[in-house]
Formats: sequence, C-alpha cells, structure tokens
Amino acid sequence: MHIVEFTPGTLRFIDGVPAQAPATGFIWIYLDREDLSTALPTLQDAAARLGGSPLLDLHVRDLVNAAHPSYYDYTSVYDTVVFRRLATAEEVDAEIQDQPDALAPPALASFYRIRTRAVGFVVFDRLLITVHPRGCFTARSFIARYLSDAVYSEGLNNGTSSRSRLPFSPSDLVLRMINVMVDSYLELRKQLTTEMDQWQGELLRPGSDFRGWSALLVARRELHVLEDLCEEQN
Repeated sequence: MHIVEFTPGTLRFIDGVPAQAPATGFIWIYLDREDLSTALPTLQDAAARLGGSPLLDLHVRDLVNAAHPSYYDYTSVYDTVVFRRLATAEEVDAEIQDQPDALAPPALASFYRIRTRAVGFVVFDRLLITVHPRGCFTARSFIARYLSDAVYSEGLNNGTSSRSRLPFSPSDLVLRMINVMVDSYLELRKQLTTEMDQWQGELLRPGSDFRGWSALLVARRELHVLEDLCEEQN
C-alpha cells in the first residue's frame, strides 16, 4: 500500500495515514487488489478519519472482485467507480501462457489479445483510494509523471510564474486516469479498424483466394463489441 499527499504544486510519499487531510490538498492511497484484505483495517480507518465514512461492505466486495464490470455507485459521502482498462501486452502474454490450449487463429490474433482488468476508485472530498491489479502500470505511470511535474514546477519558482499540472482534487485525479484508459480503447479501435479494412480489401481483390471468412466474421463481431464498449466508457 502506498500513501501520497498532494498539496498545491507538490506531492510527497508518507509512511502512514495522517491524522487529517491537508487543508489545501488531498491524500491518495493506492494498493494491489491482492493486498486489499490485509490492508482493509487501515483503509477503513483512513476512510472514516479522512473521508468521514468507512466503506460499505458491498463496495469492499466490488473492489475485491477482479471480474467486476465497469460501473458507478455512490453514497452521501463518497463515490465508487470500477473501470475495466485494457490489459498490457505483458499481462496478456502471462494470461495466454496459462491457457496454452486456447490460442486463436493467426488471423484473429489481434482480437484475441483484447483483455481487460478492473481498477477500483473510491472518491471522497479529500481522500482517494484506488485498487489495482498486481503490477498495474496506471498508478506507477501517474506517480512518475507527477513527480516530474512537481520537480519542474519547483524549478520555476524563482520568480517565474508557472501553472502546476498536478491534480487538485481526488475527482480530478480519477478523471485523468480514466481519460488515459479511454484513450487506449480509442487507439485500439483505430488499429483494429485498419486491420479490418485490409482484410476486406484482400477479400474484394480480383482473383483473391481469401479463406478467412469465418475469422473475418468473428473479427467484425468483436469490433462491434469494442465500439459499443468505447461508447459506454465515454
């Protein structure tokens, strides 16, 4: 479990949950889903102390569930979001290695590699809790980016005005992370549409000996599913 304190223009890692959230910032706690059960007492204490309410058991079960679909729910004190991001190439490779008998035909390789992972968000006014698959790149990549931004901002504090790019609230950080995840869906749709056009071009070429009819039909169906998913995520 990692705890980060954001204040205007900077951030810092802290060893434990603070007694209170910063008056002009917020606390971000992120952890692997596999560690949630062990860390739950600490998270519930943080939620009650910094957010004003412990997490409902229903929402804890949602965060633990790696197969949970994307969804949104809320209470009078906090909001919960589960968003299924695209799996990375390394995650897909590891999953395929565990299923050696389930390989797809070469023509369907790109579509077969479409896998998703659930990321959970609990959003308070001054506290954000996020739950990720083990080794998730999302939290690590954002922390690296914001550390760089904080150093850059400090370097310009010698009389030069600069606008910090650090998030100013839990909801702002959640929105930024989800936007990046949505962009990956849009990029994938562009790539798969290009491949589909190439297949159809080969099919319509005079004298073509195209034999991938079944694969093409499956791919078209999968592309429509992905397009529907992109619309839902937006």
